[in-house]
Amino acid sequence: MIVIGICGGIGTGKTTIANICKKSGYPIFYSDAAVAKAYEQPSIISAVAKIAPQSIIGGAISKESLSATAVKDPAFLPK
Repeated sequence: MIVIGICGGIGTGKTTIANICKKSGYPIFYSDAAVAKAYEQPSIISAVAKIAPQSIIGGAISKESLSATAVKDPAFLPK
């Protein structure tokens, strides 16, 4: 099986290409949707709370806060 990744900035046509592929019968995996679903899992919320407690807001993971933490502190990310 061949796997193709579609990447690019905002407004570059990723969704358009994905929709064309989907209409042509190719399976599509939407990583954004998978990550959003994962961020709802209690085990993931708990793991994030241990390493970045400031990123848990109202019992949910704040992607914005988690991203800011990672950008602000390069040591936060594993090598």
